[in-house]
Amino acid sequence: MSSSRSAPWFHLCAVIGCLGSASLALCAPPSSPSHVNNCCQTLSAALSSKVFLPETAAYKASVSSYWAQGEQLIAPSCVALPQTAQDVASALKALVAGSCQFAVRSGGHSAVTGIANIQSGVTIDLQGLNSTSLSADGSLVSIGAGQHLGNVFSLLHEHGLYTPAARASGIGAAGSTIGGGVGYLYPKTGFMADSVVQFEVVLADGSIVNASKDVNTDLWRALRGGGSNYGIVTNLLASTVPVGDIWGGDAVYPPSAIGDLAQAFSRFTANPDYDEDSAVMMSYHWSPTDGNIIDNQYVYAKPVVSPAAFSEFYPIKGLLADMTAVTNIPAMSTAQGARSPSGLQQITFSMSFQNNADVIKDVWNVFNATIASLSNIQGVSFSLSLEPLMPSMAAKSKAKGGNVLGLDLPAEGIVVTLLSLTFDKAADYPAMDRMSEKLLADLQAAAEKRGASYPFIEMNHAKGSQDVLRSYGDDSYSFLQATAKKYDPAAVFQKLMPGGFKLCK
Repeated sequence: MSSSRSAPWFHLCAVIGCLGSASLALCAPPSSPSHVNNCCQTLSAALSSKVFLPETAAYKASVSSYWAQGEQLIAPSCVALPQTAQDVASALKALVAGSCQFAVRSGGHSAVTGIANIQSGVTIDLQGLNSTSLSADGSLVSIGAGQHLGNVFSLLHEHGLYTPAARASGIGAAGSTIGGGVGYLYPKTGFMADSVVQFEVVLADGSIVNASKDVNTDLWRALRGGGSNYGIVTNLLASTVPVGDIWGGDAVYPPSAIGDLAQAFSRFTANPDYDEDSAVMMSYHWSPTDGNIIDNQYVYAKPVVSPAAFSEFYPIKGLLADMTAVTNIPAMSTAQGARSPSGLQQITFSMSFQNNADVIKDVWNVFNATIASLSNIQGVSFSLSLEPLMPSMAAKSKAKGGNVLGLDLPAEGIVVTLLSLTFDKAADYPAMDRMSEKLLADLQAAAEKRGASYPFIEMNHAKGSQDVLRSYGDDSYSFLQATAKKYDPAAVFQKLMPGGFKLCK
């Protein structure tokens, strides 16, 4: 699942899975070692040379290539590397018949330990499903579930096209999309999930089905933000939009600019004449090396230098660095991936509030009050990223068939707030986890005090302990339950596949 996009200036990371609240709630008890060994033997009979044990190079390459260290430290009993949807179907039939617990990996770029790997179980690594191809007229792109977004962006850019997947180049296509998917140009395009016109899905009984607005429509809608509760997505067919070179980059400010930045950010989000070619993410960041800074990451969908859409930000005093330039999506994605190296400890969460300049400043104050607790943590990097969602996002979703995110956005919009906390040592995790829980509670309290609470939790950056699916609202949650029951009546993806944000939680 992940998601993940990161603000500039910081790494992203993860924690080892045995640490309580970082792990997802399991919907079934773990299998015994002897049972798991039988599962690997059965799976080998079904997939032959595509199943790998711990002593093999392919196993080691799979496990070591997860983005988050917590996922790298998990040791499945074997790893399956399917090359086709039929391989996935064969694997799933064997695992279900043997009541074997399993995990499914798309790109392996999530911060939540256990979301795409499984201790002493079977991991299905979809990285072999990595095709990307354009339709004859270029209006649609077919993307294998394990394809990395950097490759997708590069192919599309060669044709002057874009699809609104997530951001960093190492993110996998399927996991980020079924969590919603917020890309660089999301005000122009909407969520990535809304651009998927067809999912190819392997159901629990091993059947391979398509889900679109014309067939299995409820499954199609459930996969637009509902996570991994219904089947294994093996391919996406998504719409494209014309995008060539763009303008964007980072503008860095000192803490003294927070008042003006908060006002400009709030007005930008609430502007009724909003320029949908423009997007900005404002990040509060601190590390021992960078100090305390505020970073605006601008993106404009055309190669227009300093576009008028961001005019309220330009006069703000104290600019420390301006790294904006005419660039392109593949270059931004590659740079973003380089700023989020793998193998680090990480804690993330997501929360939202109604757009309000006072709350934006309150978030800054809470952020600053937290820094003192980090001074002795080795390798620490601490950021809160604020990302606006405007009412047009909900309208775009509805026009494309709708999703399950439950976003009935107010006229002023909302601000999704994302924590990224990086540090070196797993031994520091308990203290950092307690700190992050307090930070989340303090942010929620600040929004409540201003009457600006909003329930939405963005899945791709949520903490494992957060109840993402219920944050979508009762109607969406009931729909997701009914859809899961219809397509997975034995609750295989609740009981045998514990990773992910589950309906049984």
